[in-house]
Amino acid sequence: MFHVKHSQETKLIVLTGPTASGKTKLAVQLAQAIGGEIVSADSRQVYRGMDLGTGKDLAEYQDVPYHLIDILDPSESYSVSQFQQQASAAIQDIRSRAQVPILCGGTGHYIKALLQGYRFDHPAHNPYFSAFLESLPHDLLLGFHRHLGLEGPTDSNRRIARQIEKTYTQQNEAAKTENLLLNPLVYALRPDRKRLREKIKQRLDLRIEQGLVEEVQRLLGEGVSAQQLRKFGLEYRWVTDHITENLPLEAMKQSLCQGICQFAKRQETFFRYMEKEGIPIQNCPDIEQLTAEVAHWLSGTPRKHSLPDPPSS
Repeated sequence: MFHVKHSQETKLIVLTGPTASGKTKLAVQLAQAIGGEIVSADSRQVYRGMDLGTGKDLAEYQDVPYHLIDILDPSESYSVSQFQQQASAAIQDIRSRAQVPILCGGTGHYIKALLQGYRFDHPAHNPYFSAFLESLPHDLLLGFHRHLGLEGPTDSNRRIARQIEKTYTQQNEAAKTENLLLNPLVYALRPDRKRLREKIKQRLDLRIEQGLVEEVQRLLGEGVSAQQLRKFGLEYRWVTDHITENLPLEAMKQSLCQGICQFAKRQETFFRYMEKEGIPIQNCPDIEQLTAEVAHWLSGTPRKHSLPDPPSS
């Protein structure tokens, strides 16, 4: 649970489900009906230039504002702790403008970390900040080290810089999360598995027609390494093999479709795990009923936050 200084809750709508289940379309319809803005919970849509492979479908958002999409270059790293911080900030910003935050995506670990206010004991490394600190004179770093009351080793700029970076990151994390208590209403789309497999295949065929292979070729041409693209998995792994290893197109499509279906199954397994961990998830109804339920919930008396405390490590 988020550590807070006041009892005011922030209501949050969550729409999740496996890939190709129609989350974005439903989230957009809901946002238009209730005055909402969408916060993406997708670990790959944060990257610019990776559009077809991640299924951004930006045109589908129409006039609905969205957050945490196209914020990084593919060469940059991104972690669940960064998502937690940035999603919290986006939700607070949306509420400050009297709009409704709608968290939409299928990266279950991101959603779970945000809803449970998971406290990360080891903040994500910021190579740019660390490099800046390391470039400072040793005596100046020693002064910062003493000022912060740190007790770690001081025999190198690198060690001092990492200690200072950790201290500032931990302080920033606490400042960004201590005032946010989430009261979530969580829905999951759970389509029939056979129908979902058909949708996955149809969507893959469409994305290849729209230029998925050309997108990966462009990324390679812009200097993103084949090794880095393979780390993004699924579409980027198999299409990169098609381009660089002469994997036949039909064999690539077959392997990729199978991989996406397996990924969807793992997503559904994780959602069940979230429920066992105490996060209540409702089956998502059609848009009319969903809008009515959400509107009633938003206008009702705030309920108590029922999520369990996160693990300590």
